[in-house]
Amino acid sequence: NGRVIAAADWGALAEELSHFAHTHGLGFFGACPAFRLRGAPGAAQLEPIAAFAGFTLSWLKGNEERIGVVRQNTLNLLAGHQAHHVLIWGPRGCGKSSLIRGLISEYYPQGLRGIEISPGHYGQLDELCELVRTRRECFIGVLDNISLNRHDADFRQLASALQALEELGTLVH
Repeated sequence: NGRVIAAADWGALAEELSHFAHTHGLGFFGACPAFRLRGAPGAAQLEPIAAFAGFTLSWLKGNEERIGVVRQNTLNLLAGHQAHHVLIWGPRGCGKSSLIRGLISEYYPQGLRGIEISPGHYGQLDELCELVRTRRECFIGVLDNISLNRHDADFRQLASALQALEELGTLVH
């Protein structure tokens, strides 16, 4: 902002700067709408997704009622109220990822962020919770291409991780 650079006394801008930091966050959490969970077990970290492709929810046609339900759930999350876990499924190309990108794009200014979690990192969900627990932003965890085959190792690892988080009281239903 040119006003900050030109200001002789930054103290006079303290209230404006504080409002900006509270609204938009600081560091990469404030500058990036989505992340990937990375790192080895015991060393989880969030990697910003530099090329996040924003999306406008109004472009999705034909499922307005369902989108409204997911939107209301997201608004509950942002307001600090109880929100539900959401499973969005359907054939390739039906708009699942676009819905998530649209929600993040629309509610980014209110602090909504996304975290992509690959099957290889399912065992680190507890570490992920520790990374974001004290953040003021709200996070949507995106687990894409989940196998529903109970014999699949990734499915078993995800089930174990979710059960452990529930027992710790980390997951809210």
